[in-house]
Amino acid sequence: MTNPSKKAERLLDKGQLRKAERIYKEMLVADADCLDAHFNLARIYKRTRQFDRALYHGRRTLKLSPNEQNA
Repeated sequence: MTNPSKKAERLLDKGQLRKAERIYKEMLVADADCLDAHFNLARIYKRTRQFDRALYHGRRTLKLSPNEQNA
């Protein structure tokens, strides 16, 4: 079975943002504090100009990992 995070990352790299978004959201259902999902959702929402959502997930990233330089 493929690691969902790696699958989503491959989709993100291919520009398939909606598919990657779906996987990251599923990851958050399983673990609301999933750093990887929050970080990458922030990236997706920034790229799709959904700035309120990007800000929310960026803040969650910083809360979970205060030293994250890319958040």
